[in-house]
Amino acid sequence: MHQATQRTRIQVPSGGCPTGRRRFLTQVTAAAAVSIVPRQVLGGAGHIPPSEKITLAGIGTGGQGLQNLAIFQEFPEIQIVAVCDVNRESGGYLSWNWTQGKEQRVAGREPARRQVEGGYAQQKRSGTYRGCKAYADYRQLLAEEDVDAVMVATPDHTHAVITMAALKRGKHVYCEKPLTWSVYEARQVTEAARKAKVATQLGNQGQASQEARLVCEMIWDGAIGPVREVQVWSPARFWAWPTWEGRPKETPPVPDGLDWDLWLGPAPERPYHPAYHPWTWRNWWEFGTGLLGDLGCHKLSTVF
Repeated sequence: MHQATQRTRIQVPSGGCPTGRRRFLTQVTAAAAVSIVPRQVLGGAGHIPPSEKITLAGIGTGGQGLQNLAIFQEFPEIQIVAVCDVNRESGGYLSWNWTQGKEQRVAGREPARRQVEGGYAQQKRSGTYRGCKAYADYRQLLAEEDVDAVMVATPDHTHAVITMAALKRGKHVYCEKPLTWSVYEARQVTEAARKAKVATQLGNQGQASQEARLVCEMIWDGAIGPVREVQVWSPARFWAWPTWEGRPKETPPVPDGLDWDLWLGPAPERPYHPAYHPWTWRNWWEFGTGLLGDLGCHKLSTVF
């Protein structure tokens, strides 16, 4: 139910004239009929008023984060109000297109803000929309934005600290796989989610595929007999990662727009190098979990 923007002026009767009182009650009834109308009258069939939408903030807007935000934006019951990334904007991010393979793209908080506002602008008669704020620090976002939920798609080593911060504020969380960088962190996050009593989901798109569901049903129904051993294969160079023998010795300047200290987060201090950012951080134990944490989440989860 909504209050109409146009108000009906009511003439308050003077004295105790019964006719005046009846006229007053008639006007009040008419005003109520105008000011309280069904939502479909104001916004059309299927319209969801802003007060009933789930407000969402996207934290981590690299290649995967931008893809996630685009999908979230397809749901009319969700309103993306803020994005956050330690990098303002740059190229070289890897984005996976399941029909065409991997591709590089520009990403960061400003491309994310433009993507979100551009998507909502297409739904407006005016063709414009300005309602998505961009942050560099997730802590500032959580302190200033009273959102219902967050999407976490940062490098593996920061999943736990960001997710824990959101859970402690009572936010629902959608976190990309792997859930955390270590088993200990996963146990801590699981317990925090249980105490927070909020909705949580792990972003494991492979597990949601029809192929994965079919394999599970075949095993559950005994279609292939008892399963005693499972072998999972994946090309070791799936992402064609470059390799290094030890840490890079060069110390190039930090690119403009990148807050390297925020990117490191809870990881040990080390100088910036393009060997770590924007997407090759999976090569390094301090930041990623390698091929097992990247693709093992997709391929091994069906077994369990």
